[in-house]
This record gives sequence, C-alpha cells and structure tokens, in this order.
Amino acid sequence: MTTYEKELKALWQAHLKPRRFNAPTVISLFAGCGGSSLGYSAAGFREVLAVEYDATAVESFLANFPEVPIWGDDIGLLSVDEALSIAQLKRGELNLLDFSPPCQADSRAGNQDLNDPRSRLWKEATRLLEGMKPKHFVMEAVPGLISPKLRPKLDAQLETFHKCGYQVVWATLCAADFGVPQKRRRVIFHGVRNDLNIVPLLPSGHGRHRTVADAWAGLPPFQYRSTTKGQLATLVTQIKPGRTGRDTNLKGNYFSTKRLAWEKPAFTVCAQVSTYGGLFLHPDLDKGISVAEVARLQSFPDEFQICGRKWDERWQQIGNAVPPLLAKAIGEVVMRQCLDSVTADISSVDCTIAPDEQPKQFPLQSIDGRNNLRNTESGRYEIIDGNCLDHIPKLPDHSIAACITSPPYAMQRKKLYGGIHKSEYPAWTVRWMQASQSTHATPPSEQQLAA
Repeated sequence: MTTYEKELKALWQAHLKPRRFNAPTVISLFAGCGGSSLGYSAAGFREVLAVEYDATAVESFLANFPEVPIWGDDIGLLSVDEALSIAQLKRGELNLLDFSPPCQADSRAGNQDLNDPRSRLWKEATRLLEGMKPKHFVMEAVPGLISPKLRPKLDAQLETFHKCGYQVVWATLCAADFGVPQKRRRVIFHGVRNDLNIVPLLPSGHGRHRTVADAWAGLPPFQYRSTTKGQLATLVTQIKPGRTGRDTNLKGNYFSTKRLAWEKPAFTVCAQVSTYGGLFLHPDLDKGISVAEVARLQSFPDEFQICGRKWDERWQQIGNAVPPLLAKAIGEVVMRQCLDSVTADISSVDCTIAPDEQPKQFPLQSIDGRNNLRNTESGRYEIIDGNCLDHIPKLPDHSIAACITSPPYAMQRKKLYGGIHKSEYPAWTVRWMQASQSTHATPPSEQQLAA
C-alpha cells in the first residue's frame, strides 16, 4: 500500500471515529456529496447540519454521513431559527459555518455573469452567518472571484463579512500543496468573530506534489471508461500527455479535453464532462478516466460512496466537491483556534469518545420479535430496527413514555411528516409531530399521557 493509499485510509478511519457531544461543531452549506464534510470530520469536528439542494448529492451525503441531519431543499427556505433548532444550538454557539456557493457563474471558464442567480447564492450564506453568529466561517470560491471583472462582488462579500462582525483573511490555495494529486486552485476565506480576539489563519502547504501515478496506485486495472464520440474521437489521438485539445487544429471548443500525464499532478477536475467535447483522457488510452480514478484525484477514499445512476452524475458530484484532504488541512487550523480559545493546552484535548465511554451495544431485532424487551431500573425499553415512522402506528396509544430515534433525521419537516394520517398514528404521536414543526418537542411524560 502506497503512502497516498495509507493517507486516504487514515482519513476515512478518522472520519469514522465517534465524537464527544462537546466536540467543536460545524454546519456545511452547499454541502454537495460531502467533500468538505469528510475533511472537517477527519479534523475532529462534529457536523450538526448539512444543506444541499441536489437530490442525488443528498443521497450520496446520507450514504456517508447517516447521522448528520440534512436540509434537502432550497437554502432560501431555511430560516436561522430552523437551522439552530435542527442543530440543537443557540445563537453564537456554532464553532464553524462552512459554505462553498456554486461557482459556475464566477469561473473564468464561464461568462462570469453577475446577473446569474447562482452568483447571488452567497447572500443566503451570509444571511445565515449573520443570524447564527458562528465563531468561525470558511468560504471556498474559484480564482475567478478575484479577477478584475468580479472585483465588485469580492468587495461586496468582504464588506458584508465585516458588517456581520468578522475579521477575515483570504488567499489562493493550491490543493496539490496539501497532498491532493491535482493542481486545483481555490480562494479560501477564513473569518473569526471579532469578540474572540483571534487572528484568523490559513494552512500552509507542505511536501512534494503527488502525481497521477501516485493517485491511482492500487486501483483495479479494469475500470469503466467512457469512449469518445463524434469529432472528439479523431481529436484525442493528437493530444499528448499533459496537453489539451487546444493544441490541435480542429475547429471547436476542445480546450477542456485534457490528457493526464503519469508523472504530473492532474489538471483541475471540473464538474461538467462530455464524451463529445470535454473529457479527462487516460495517459495511455484514448478514453476518459473512470469515476474511481477521478475520485482518487480529488482525494476521496475508496470507501466513500458516490450515488447516481449515470457516470456523469457521479462525476459531477466529485468535481463540485472540495477535496477532502484540503478541507482537512483547513479544518485542522480552525480546530486549533477553536481549542485555543478554550484551553491553552490543546495537546491533551481529544474530540473522540474514549473506549470506556463507548455506549453499550445491544443487538437490533425486528419489532415482531418480543424477546428484545429489556428491563431497566425505570422500566422496560425496546430496541427496534427500522424506520420509526413505519413502526409508530403499531404502538398502542398511551403505551410508551418516550421515543428515542437514531439517527435524528431532520430534513424539511413538512416533507417528512407531510404524509401522516391521523387515523394511522397514536394521538400523542400526531400532537408531538405537529409541535416539532416549530420546535424540538420532547415526547410527553407518563403523567401527560395519562391525562
């Protein structure tokens, strides 16, 4: 196993470690499939809410972060109060708000149109920033944001951050400097709330740049690779390793078709690919690279699940993501500053659960098996495996004192509870669910049930 494979394996294992309830918290806006979330998790953060509109990306996120509540709707419909309620935090308690607004309208590869609706989504993030008052925030943007054409937008963002009460640093970071085998440049903003009296920092790169050969070591030789079509099929034979379609004499916009070189880092992975006009070509083969190969170029571990029926759906999620190793490096800097504000000695602070604090494990059994009732000092409890909303109708009314579910699914509640029919659920459950649409309601006590 190569050094890169070991690092990705360690990244995944760090993500899987359980967290203390008081570990520093993070909310991810425009979370996508979870690239930044994976990096922050590996850095020790406990994610308490993710926001993502794309249904396929939500599916991927839940496959890898099943315990994280996700708002799978328009961010404009998410109020500050609702976000804090789902995260179970008060204003000012959140440690880190992360947001990577859609960048297509800002990219130099596009039109850099300030009137594009996607170009204004950062204002939804700053609305939540101002309302929740996190201690830190991190924003990722494409280098096009600092171009002369978009300077008015950059100035407006910095002014808004300052009005919200944050001191901000920003810089262009190259993912290759942080172990990602890709020359991906992104503008990273780190803001710290003024009252904390902490100077915001950004990570410094280190080590040699990893290559495509480093990235793909250990992958199975057989991969599904897309075949070029149309005029592109005749073009690819002319593109040498490390070069692009711009080198050819054929008419058309083939500059986004690029052939990788084994001994160099990859070009920047883009979200949009086409077998007719824009592909990442294999160094040796006249075909596009596979989803597994592009995931390695973005520093996703092999264990990370990317959902989607079509290969270009999965590619798009990977291309839109923040490389997890870059996010981890940023998260570690923010984590140190979070802990520095609490204790001078951060070397002894561990955000994971110690072995003697691990929750007791009980076998999960179906609701039909009556041998899963267990006695405690305060009475009996039952462990049920499955969807709680499927099982609640089978519970007799006035039969339980509390219902605890895990994970705490908290997608938009009108969607989650929209199909409830009062005739199907116990009366107390309907009242509980109706109340939870405006607040985190506690199940009724035995005295309330008796009344």
